[in-house]
Amino acid sequence: MLQWHSRMAIRFISYGILILLLFQALVMIAGRGDDALALFVRPKPTDVFGTSEFSAVELLQTALLLICILVTGWYARSLPPTRPMTTIIALFLLLMLVREQDYFIDQWLPWGTWLLPATLVAVCLGYLAWRNRHELRLQGRLLGSSPAFGLLFAGLLVLVGFSRIFGQTDLWMALLADDYQRIAKLAAEEMTELLGYCLLLTGCIELRYSPLRREAGHRDDRREQ
Repeated sequence: MLQWHSRMAIRFISYGILILLLFQALVMIAGRGDDALALFVRPKPTDVFGTSEFSAVELLQTALLLICILVTGWYARSLPPTRPMTTIIALFLLLMLVREQDYFIDQWLPWGTWLLPATLVAVCLGYLAWRNRHELRLQGRLLGSSPAFGLLFAGLLVLVGFSRIFGQTDLWMALLADDYQRIAKLAAEEMTELLGYCLLLTGCIELRYSPLRREAGHRDDRREQ
């Protein structure tokens, strides 16, 4: 039974407090008015739809995703027995990062150029997944029984599912009717995505405490014996 003063409980309470503080800070900044978070920017006068790519929220999303990649990459390097799973996770997150930056890539290079690095990462991901399929099957079972898996899955569910549903233009046009403004839709969608990235980061941190890592330690001990 999980005790409130256990190390796991303390970690999860800390995660929750930090996430709440982050969102409260963003709300306070947004409350200043004049789109202080830059959620609705028109890079060109003819751009009637605007974009949130230059906002503080989008920059935070990119920063959190980079940290996730660095954390999982560090696990892959420092814990060789966990390398198949942590490498796959790191590459998948890198694929997400390339997709997240498609707006800027298409600004500097011909439209659709972001598909080239994305395809390269996807091919590497598929090759390594096939090459290490037996190890991944074992490590997948170990990871699936840990809180890290739940956090990673919840983060992906929020990112690829809930944020898209909650950020649908039709929903906000129906809710706000004549008062509809695109910035409201962008704020809801981007804030929800930020929550997903926060969950992903906590999941990546929790990999350190998962059975996957403990099994790696046991293997090292057996080798030394």
